[in-house]
Amino acid sequence: MLLFLTFTLNSFASELYMKYQWETTPTIEICPDSNIKINQIIDALNFWNAQGVEVPTGTIKHVKHCSPHNKNVIQFMGNRTLERNKNAEAMVNWYYYGEKTKNTVYYISLVEVQIPNNMLDTRQDVVFHEIGHALGLGHSNHSIMKSHQ
Repeated sequence: MLLFLTFTLNSFASELYMKYQWETTPTIEICPDSNIKINQIIDALNFWNAQGVEVPTGTIKHVKHCSPHNKNVIQFMGNRTLERNKNAEAMVNWYYYGEKTKNTVYYISLVEVQIPNNMLDTRQDVVFHEIGHALGLGHSNHSIMKSHQ
């Protein structure tokens, strides 16, 4: 049985673009090499919820190990493989059903968010931007989701 989540965007968020959707409720893991605080994640989730991005999330927890084989999870990690010119990155693993068409819905299975620890206290906009991607947002003209973040 397929569960379809409905993403609603209020009038203030008309500039937002949902690129992916969660088919299930993701949990959030903070990997050992990340110094992100739970309240930073909650603040970002609350921000996006206020913008009309209604993506339910499960528990937020520190873990001893982050596996790239986990499913239905958003993982926060430090700077592992970032290119020099990137502030941060959200790597979205996705899938779809059936044949690919212009109306294909892309579902998220795992998101790995890399934010260097030295940016966590000074660049909350980067945290919000990458969590936006983890929720399914693509780049847009929204002040937080512009591609230059």
